[in-house]
Amino acid sequence: MRSIRIFLIGALLSCITLVIFVASLHGYRSSMTELHQLFDAHLQQDVEILTQYAVLQQSAGNSANAEVSRRNHATQALMGAGKRPLMLYQVWDSDGSSVMHSLNAPGEPMQDFVPGYNTSNYQGYRWRTLVSKDEMSGLWIMIAERDDMRFLISDRIVIAVLTPIVIALPVSGLIIWWIVGFGLRPITRLATEVGSKEAGDLTDIRLEKVPEELGLLANSINELLRRLEASFEREKRFAADAAHELRTPIAAIRVHLHNLKNARHMSNETISRLEEGVERLSHLVEQTLVLNRLAPDQYMVNFSTINLQQITRQVITGLYADIETKGQGIELTGEACEIRGDKFGIEMLVLNLLNNAIKYTPSGGQIAVRIFRQGDRAVLEIMDSGPGIPASERQRVFERFYRIGGDRHNSGVTGCGLGLSIVQRIIALHDADLELGEGINGKGLKVTARFPIYTAQARH
Repeated sequence: MRSIRIFLIGALLSCITLVIFVASLHGYRSSMTELHQLFDAHLQQDVEILTQYAVLQQSAGNSANAEVSRRNHATQALMGAGKRPLMLYQVWDSDGSSVMHSLNAPGEPMQDFVPGYNTSNYQGYRWRTLVSKDEMSGLWIMIAERDDMRFLISDRIVIAVLTPIVIALPVSGLIIWWIVGFGLRPITRLATEVGSKEAGDLTDIRLEKVPEELGLLANSINELLRRLEASFEREKRFAADAAHELRTPIAAIRVHLHNLKNARHMSNETISRLEEGVERLSHLVEQTLVLNRLAPDQYMVNFSTINLQQITRQVITGLYADIETKGQGIELTGEACEIRGDKFGIEMLVLNLLNNAIKYTPSGGQIAVRIFRQGDRAVLEIMDSGPGIPASERQRVFERFYRIGGDRHNSGVTGCGLGLSIVQRIIALHDADLELGEGINGKGLKVTARFPIYTAQARH
């Protein structure tokens, strides 16, 4: 069922049409019965009139002129009394001799000399006949009327009755369309109320004068919103508690590692492995917490206008110590581009991409960052001169916990395989797109992120 309104209108019109058809059929049958009775009564009246004229004219004599006079007067009397064409009549005396007949009547009796109604075929038509005997004069009167004329008249009556009904059906459809639309307005209001809610608005839906049936749906939606709000609140508390519980023991392990460096009974290799494990665990915890914070449920609530160039410059400034330690060169070029997004998310995106570039670019390597406009998109490009990513692996690196070469990456760089997964999540939440390619001078990696530009028209 694609539309409730169309379903209701179709169902109602179908029911109305069916009821009208059944009622019309019943009315047609009843009308035909009454019409037959009415026409038969008219035939009886015509027989009585014809009998009177036949008796009167019979007494006037048997001359030829009298015969013509009888036929003319009888015909005029019948046409004036019944006002129905296409009729036949015959008058016979008691010995079976013809007294008079209409010009279009056969020479033989149309029916047997048995009083009553009957049907006969003549001139390719079916005729309704009435045979009557006048007891006083002994004359037999036979009169007939075309049967198809009866059905023609009844059909005209039925068409005259049904035509207004057929014309009224489209009008009824429009009225039903309006009535159904008026009845569905509360559903439209409810849909508008739900659709206008912001991503983080989990307050109850409040509608005035809601029908009883729709009130149940509104209450169910409000109950669902309350459960969702409670669930999100539990997730927030879990993230805060996890951050506290995980960071504290990691900090303690770092303190103990620092103390172990001064102990002479442990080798530097053992301490280095412990430090690497702690760093990796710390990185995993931080990335997991970031990934949890980027859940799309209430994320768009924090969207604001962001200068992509300014955020990139701030991230580079924060990482400059690591860049300088490895003796790498970094260059930022481009123009200021405003986008609409979450400041924390964009910072995490730039931070993860630059961290990867710093980690995988060897000492003395180059990193280039460009920000520019391309049509209706703000483009962020980060290129490095590191080992790059093979074309066959560029789709898989976005999978969580996937690292090229397995858990122990051949570069020796600490990681957990969540960085690019987080980047892809942020890209999706900002309606942007991401592309991986070759880096500086055909070597290394180039990451291109394209964001919708936030223009003055978008503000309104």
